[in-house]
Amino acid sequence: MTDLRRFGKTTTLYQLIEKILAFEDPRRILYLSFHEINADLREVSSFYEKNVLMKPIEEAGRVYVFLDEVQYAWDWNSTVKRSYDLYPKIKFVISGSSTILLSREVLERLAGRFTLIELKQLTFKEFWRRGGFKLGIWNAPKRRMEIYFMEYLRKTGFPEIVDWSSEVKNSEYIGNTVVDRVMIRDAPRIFKT
Repeated sequence: MTDLRRFGKTTTLYQLIEKILAFEDPRRILYLSFHEINADLREVSSFYEKNVLMKPIEEAGRVYVFLDEVQYAWDWNSTVKRSYDLYPKIKFVISGSSTILLSREVLERLAGRFTLIELKQLTFKEFWRRGGFKLGIWNAPKRRMEIYFMEYLRKTGFPEIVDWSSEVKNSEYIGNTVVDRVMIRDAPRIFKT
């Protein structure tokens, strides 16, 4: 699963986990976020097998592994490929940067082993509905739609800030959590530049 920063990858993972918890033992669900830590996935997997499952993973039955912001995990694609090939009952749900997940190396190593889901920003129609308007988008007065469209452009389709009214807060959010994080933190960390 890929998207821009702050478009809902982690929330979507949490929602999937919640659905699985309705019918599955919580110990069969492993969620790892590499957003703030850089961990070796092999070490974490070994710890999970020994201390949570308390049996070899091949004897554990269905196991769901959620890897959030996987681009920060060391050698993650090799570990996922090996685990996927050796243990058919493990199901992975992976989120991260589309640049990394769509890289040539990943596409070659994991060919035939994944389905890519791209989360997109809110469309104008979705933004309109979130505003609680009773009229359909095409039945609204033109001036009202133009004003709301300008607001949509200022918020750039980020679901989290749809209901915010402060222009300063919106600008700071986009600047700090999206632009600065990508340019100052993510790009140098991922690409070693």
